[in-house]
Amino acid sequence: MTIIYSDITDKNRRCVYKMHFEDGSFYIGSTENLSQRIHGYKTAFKNSIGSVNKLIALKAAKFNVVWFTILEIVPPDIHPRKIEHEIIQKHIGNPLLLNRSRSAFNNSGMIKSR
Repeated sequence: MTIIYSDITDKNRRCVYKMHFEDGSFYIGSTENLSQRIHGYKTAFKNSIGSVNKLIALKAAKFNVVWFTILEIVPPDIHPRKIEHEIIQKHIGNPLLLNRSRSAFNNSGMIKSR
């Protein structure tokens, strides 16, 4: 598994990110520190463990490359999940969206299967 995030100059940023795969599918997430989040994904993909959602785990097992892109740098006075939630809402109904929940704050509206 190759993880590409070379276009990201400051990997320690709090941000909303997009993880995307070779087939065009993608996951929207947020973090206080992108570098730590990417390291967590690397470990989870390598060991097939962790709290990675099942759809992401299946994509990671199927494809050799995953890309990370920062969608928005989040200022200190705004919670990253607020921005994540707004971006997820724009993609509801997109069959390539891998987020299982319609909300960044909880599992309400969670998609049970695909």
